Amino acid sequence: TVSVIAKAPNANYSDSDAGSKSVTVYSVALTKGTGINTVSGAGNFISGAKTTISATVKTGWTWSNWTGTSTLTSNSNEITVDGNKTWTANTTVNALTFNAQTLTAGTYNTAYSQSFTGASNGSGTYTYAITGVTKDGTAVSISDGKYNGMSLSSTTISGTPTAKGTYVFKIKATDSNTGATKEAEITVVINPYKCAAPTSVAVSTAGAVTWTNSATSACTTHQVKVASGSYATATSGVNKNSDIVAATGSRTVSVIAKAPNANYSDSDA
Repeated sequence: TVSVIAKAPNANYSDSDAGSKSVTVYSVALTKGTGINTVSGAGNFISGAKTTISATVKTGWTWSNWTGTSTLTSNSNEITVDGNKTWTANTTVNALTFNAQTLTAGTYNTAYSQSFTGASNGSGTYTYAITGVTKDGTAVSISDGKYNGMSLSSTTISGTPTAKGTYVFKIKATDSNTGATKEAEITVVINPYKCAAPTSVAVSTAGAVTWTNSATSACTTHQVKVASGSYATATSGVNKNSDIVAATGSRTVSVIAKAPNANYSDSDA
């Protein structure tokens, strides 16, 4: 009730009776749901007054609606206060974008480091974890925190690969603020290490073939062929006279360093 009186100016007068008017006061209560940054427009209001309820959304979420006294789809609404009202501001978590990628290839037993494009469409702060690794379709076990010599740090796969092959890293991105997750496959091809070619190949007039062995320490076996013949294992100084003089004209003698296992490839001749 609001009351108004006429005040006596001096002792010869007395105050008037009150003139009064009853008004009703209602409340507007607002609650922040997950992902809501701020809400405004709440308070107590005289019946018939207007207020605008508004909400702002945190990065990583998308506005959904107000629920409560009624469902409102806009995040900002002018309300006529004609009763007690309550609303909750709601959002939905953004789905992350994180795509499958193939990184630049590496080489067996050679330091490797490549980065992939991280997640987006979230709050901007993400963590990454390996959930599994396969090599040529077969699961790879972790050892000393690495998968065949390779490990993950943020968005970088690095290390010294201990086996050649096609690796598929299954990596889960997690939004540090919203909790949203997305998994993507990151493919890394590790190529065989190519044996260094023998050098200083020479052929004597007696048909002896000599060379300086491959500089790749693991590639200790060498093979020789004459013209279009087949490669045969040999050591420097091998005599190939009979093969060389089997035909007249120019004859090419080739020497290669042979790959010792699948992690290496034969050298060029």
